[in-house]
Amino acid sequence: KFKNIFFMNKKMIFIIICCLIFTAFAFAQTWDGSASTDWNTPANWSTNTVPTTSGSVIIPVPGIITNWPVMPSNLTIGRLTMQAGSQLNTNGFSFTFTSTSGVSFTGATVNNTLIGSTSNFSIPGGGTSINGCTFNGNFSFDKTSPNQTFNEANTAANTWNGNTTFTIMAGESLS
Repeated sequence: KFKNIFFMNKKMIFIIICCLIFTAFAFAQTWDGSASTDWNTPANWSTNTVPTTSGSVIIPVPGIITNWPVMPSNLTIGRLTMQAGSQLNTNGFSFTFTSTSGVSFTGATVNNTLIGSTSNFSIPGGGTSINGCTFNGNFSFDKTSPNQTFNEANTAANTWNGNTTFTIMAGESLS
């Protein structure tokens, strides 16, 4: 009996984790750029609302998107996922992430078009992954919690066209 209860508990934990992951992505706001390049225009988002400080944002693969997002100010959101071929212009502004898995960029292009400025990504926890991306301009990445791994180019090399700094805390690693 104990073996069956143990197996059932493991199965239930797995199901709960899957549900949480699904919920996080099911309620994500996807950029569609249908109205403009302005991040703060509700019509540019799949939910017709601008992401909040806990929002999970997806900038999808190119398709029908003709307007890529341009940041109007410093932004705080939960999580940002940039898919292959997607683009973002930070316009010299910075992101603060509230989720412990705040950043996942794969094959994206991130531009900072404000010459002489540095766009900062302040990331609280693990689950950070940046692979096969191109960064144009100056950027900084600050991990704000200890004992995490920052996965930079662990599956595909990134291209850094500008000055970039990485700040990690004690017990962290940059891979």
